[in-house]
Amino acid sequence: MRGGRRARWAVTWLGVAVVAGAGVLASVTLGGDAGERVVAVLGLAVAVLALGAPWAWRRPAAPVTASAAQLDAAAEALAHLVGEQWSREATLRRLFEPWPLPIVWTARQDVGSAQVTGIAEGVRYEGAEAVAAAWAGSPTRRLVLLGEAGAGKSACALQLTLALLDDERVTQVPVLVSATGFRPESETPAEWLARRLRRDYPLLADAERFGPRAAEDLLAAHRVVPVIDGLDELPAPRLEAALRALVVAGDPRAPLVVACRTAEFTAAAARCGGLPRAAVLVPSPVPVTDAIRLLTYADPTGRDAWRRVAVRLRADPAQPLAAVLARPLGVTLVRSLYAHGRGDPATLLDRDLFPDPAALEEHLLDAFVPALYERAAAQAPRMRHRDPERAERYLRFLSGQLQQRGTTDFAWWHLRDWTRLTCSRLAVRALAGAITGLMILPTVVRVSEQWAAIEGDDWRHIAAAKVLAAMLFLPALLTTADWFTRRRPSRSGALRTMLPAVGVASLAPMVVVLVEHLLFMGLSPLVMILTETGIVAYYVGLVLPVVVVVGLPVMPAEPRRGRFSFQGWRRRLGGACRRAASAGALVAVVIQLGSMAVYCLRARGPVQLSTSCATSVAVAPLIAGTVAGLLAAAAWWYERPGGPPVSSPCRSIRTDRTLRLGSALAGSLLINLDGAATLLPPTPMAAHLDAQDITRKLLTDWLTTFGPTGALIALAATCWPYYSLARLRFALTGQLPWRLQAFLADAHRLGVLRQAGAVYQFRHATLQQRLAHVPDHR
Repeated sequence: MRGGRRARWAVTWLGVAVVAGAGVLASVTLGGDAGERVVAVLGLAVAVLALGAPWAWRRPAAPVTASAAQLDAAAEALAHLVGEQWSREATLRRLFEPWPLPIVWTARQDVGSAQVTGIAEGVRYEGAEAVAAAWAGSPTRRLVLLGEAGAGKSACALQLTLALLDDERVTQVPVLVSATGFRPESETPAEWLARRLRRDYPLLADAERFGPRAAEDLLAAHRVVPVIDGLDELPAPRLEAALRALVVAGDPRAPLVVACRTAEFTAAAARCGGLPRAAVLVPSPVPVTDAIRLLTYADPTGRDAWRRVAVRLRADPAQPLAAVLARPLGVTLVRSLYAHGRGDPATLLDRDLFPDPAALEEHLLDAFVPALYERAAAQAPRMRHRDPERAERYLRFLSGQLQQRGTTDFAWWHLRDWTRLTCSRLAVRALAGAITGLMILPTVVRVSEQWAAIEGDDWRHIAAAKVLAAMLFLPALLTTADWFTRRRPSRSGALRTMLPAVGVASLAPMVVVLVEHLLFMGLSPLVMILTETGIVAYYVGLVLPVVVVVGLPVMPAEPRRGRFSFQGWRRRLGGACRRAASAGALVAVVIQLGSMAVYCLRARGPVQLSTSCATSVAVAPLIAGTVAGLLAAAAWWYERPGGPPVSSPCRSIRTDRTLRLGSALAGSLLINLDGAATLLPPTPMAAHLDAQDITRKLLTDWLTTFGPTGALIALAATCWPYYSLARLRFALTGQLPWRLQAFLADAHRLGVLRQAGAVYQFRHATLQQRLAHVPDHR
């Protein structure tokens, strides 16, 4: 480590020497006052040293793995969060009211063996607690839950998670995740699980408390039990690839629980093999007596009606209702429709209306949503979304879009992919360019008229070139930022990526102005080269402070998280200082070089650099670099702790919106930073303006020209604006409500949706499929 730091310092001082020598040679060649030459050379040397010092003086990289104490703290915090999250979800799903539905799970050994797993074939386990005890007593601690649709796999996975948390023999932390986001073609199971842990439990991103890679370390140390639900909800090719990834790339010693439909798992396992060292449990049908008993106690007002139904089912066991109640899904649907004595359940025994179990289940699924919303409207008249027909229309649209995309997860940041307005990169870039052109048009016309009056040119071609250059710059910046981050995703927030991206984007306005000069101005080649260099320097100096603080304007794959906290401030202070020094030095040096190119180069005869001018414009870059560095450190500090403890849709939106609105405000101020710094004392320009003129110009630039552009660049790096545009588009067409998150929260409380981290899912995949395929005739 010490040798590496010495080498970096040697490279830095070598760069200082080379640049200083080149400056001395250039100053002798170009001539000028000796004092001015000394100032210029020293300025170049200090600039190179300011850029190289943060790189050379950086600390050794943080430990790759967490310490034992950090790992214990991470596991303890994760167990608390998982218990709190899924206990609340189980309450909303009413899984323990009045008691859990008794589902008997039977071991089978077509995959695995009793000698390895310790779970013998034919052994019966009643309920999730018995399954948890069998898993804890197994030497391999690997389990597969198979069953048909609606057999209770998801409910058992949730109850199993809570039961394992309460089992003193289990030292690992069970974490329930949905398989729908798994992309085995681009990531390994460990990478996917680590990504899900960081997304659903942002607290684990707190590197100071839990280490830099807490999620990966917990998985590598087998301190986490992944409970993967919904493997069958993946498309068939992806399901097979996912199972193959679990078999080939997964650690066979790692604890694991997987829930999947029997037919899909068996077909995939036949081609790639089953999970090694895993026991397989399948559910038995729910006895009708147990189902009726639960329905009777769950609905005290309708006990007599349920007793009459029980008598008729005992007399005629072939009733379609008996087959429906044999599955937990059927019990849930019947319970939701006939709770609190609403209706006579004896109508479910009418064979003329329901000749077979499929017809009866379709009726229950169709009546499920209206029944819940009608009951909610009667019990809570102030509930905003209480119209059953409208709510059903919204839910059908959501289910149809999810079915079309082959997923069960509704992630709010993916709403942008449902409309061309926001999912098309070309449309987003064209919209950004059009907005920029409209914002700057009045100012450009006014300035062009003033310039034309002085130089005697036609102001129209000047204004057209400036507006077109500005309109092309932002789309070019979005394009180059996307290209740079796609090429090297790990460097999307690195300072060494930001300067090339902004520099390449600045070539677009340079080309526009170059064409305008060739057609109308008739300038000499040397003057034209210097002018175009000044244009590139101008745009880089304008936008670089914004991207240094808020990041490159790239449409993020997931929402950002952050929370301002002073916890562990001593350990974070060094990183914040290094970020401030690096960002501030980069901004200051780039703006200084740009100011010299714009104001201090003269092309009359030999090219000359006015060193007195370079010295006089050095104050503004120092001010701009200081402000940008401090704001970059504040942004770095804000995003370090990782956000709220547990992710939820509303909390995720609120955090992302707060973070981006703050970034938009910072962007609107930072894009004016260079111009504002040249107007403030002790800069030379400030001596020619009074306070009123300075204030008027700053407010005009902030409110009408540069400020909105900087805010637009900052907002382009967040999920919230895209989500808001998509939500507005669907609300205007009546496909979704105006207050979408409030509607989804109501549907979650009513039991139509379930929540898994920051995403919503329909209560059951069968309900999503039914809503998606039944047309809305209302």
